[in-house]
Amino acid sequence: YSEYKEKIIKEKLNSGNINVVRDGIFETLFNSSLAEVNRIFTEYGLQLTEFVDEYLVDDNVLSIEEEAVIEIIKEVYLEDDIEVLKNNFKSICKNGNIKDSLEFLENKIKNYYGEKISDCLFKCDEDTDKGISYTTISGIEVPGMTDINGDYIKVPSEIDVVNLEGIPFNILVYSQPKVYNNFKNNSMEVIDNPSKWNKLTNSPILTNLIGDKYLGCIDHCDKSAVYYGFNDINSSSITFMSRRDAIIEHNANDLSVVGSNNEYMLPEVLETVSSSYNIIALKANSGNNNTYNHRIQPNCIVCFDGNINNESKKAAQYFNIPIYIIDRDKYEYRNQTVFDKYIEEDITALDISDVKEILSLRNLELSKRYELFKTILNNELEDKRITNKKYKSLVLESERILLSYATHNDLSEVEIIKSEEEE
Repeated sequence: YSEYKEKIIKEKLNSGNINVVRDGIFETLFNSSLAEVNRIFTEYGLQLTEFVDEYLVDDNVLSIEEEAVIEIIKEVYLEDDIEVLKNNFKSICKNGNIKDSLEFLENKIKNYYGEKISDCLFKCDEDTDKGISYTTISGIEVPGMTDINGDYIKVPSEIDVVNLEGIPFNILVYSQPKVYNNFKNNSMEVIDNPSKWNKLTNSPILTNLIGDKYLGCIDHCDKSAVYYGFNDINSSSITFMSRRDAIIEHNANDLSVVGSNNEYMLPEVLETVSSSYNIIALKANSGNNNTYNHRIQPNCIVCFDGNINNESKKAAQYFNIPIYIIDRDKYEYRNQTVFDKYIEEDITALDISDVKEILSLRNLELSKRYELFKTILNNELEDKRITNKKYKSLVLESERILLSYATHNDLSEVEIIKSEEEE
């Protein structure tokens, strides 16, 4: 087998087709292929040098060795002269594998995105009282029902309630529709019997990242559904990410047929560019607890606009977790107020926080958001509400933010202000 493999690779390295040569180089150096390298670079944004430098290198995500691997791959990609490519890598390829695979690099980058998602998730802090309030409600009586620890649920029980009324937040939400919903869902029975959660198969848990700026499909979901909320995940929990409902778009029941649509993004980008539903798939057995084969457990039950159905109470009682109630009207009002503030340029002095807010306004396309930012920025400078030094720092921040969008979004229509460093 090894002799045959060596023969095939040698034929690739001597081919007259540059992509076949590239494939042979990647197979020699990394036991990989051109198709696999294309997938990794596309899914994680590694094809963008500026993004890699600004986010991965500056944040010390990559080791020197990992940076070198990325640079080698780029060199193979960027050399269009087939003879030059062959000569450049002839001696390197004679030494064989640099790495047995690129799995080490993919896992490092995947964990980086996973950590960013994990860090953005909201955990209530009772010392905070702005845009949030705390109450309790009575649970429901379910004769003979035990909680996740096997203890009988006392009646009447009290359930802690966290009311989100304007505070910034992000939560991963897993929706469980009733049995009569017209599409397949392995978790139908869990609604009536939460203890079955830990008896399900280890298929990925398809969550929706929602937040104060984006509530996704929640706007048109069933009031009788139960929403499991996750705000405490491992950086290695995420297996798939997409701005759209890749499952429904492909008429599929699982992720096996939609892998090519994997789009890893920073959470603030995903929240801004998502369609009516995004997907963040979690490994079912990526929980911190050794019980239930490490199956991930919900951290809260999410309800909306004061509507708490009995099934949600039952789930909160079983898992001993609070109910988070999201007041959609207050968030809609807050987001409209923020939008009007920038459209009317009702600001005292533009700051970095304003740049982030403007470039995340979902009411406008990205190019129009950036035009709005430029208009406000130039007016602020002209009216001497910001200094030249502040102007430059805001331009640099806008460039950094746009780089995070560039991994999976077309910026061709965005006329970017160039900082003096680039001119």
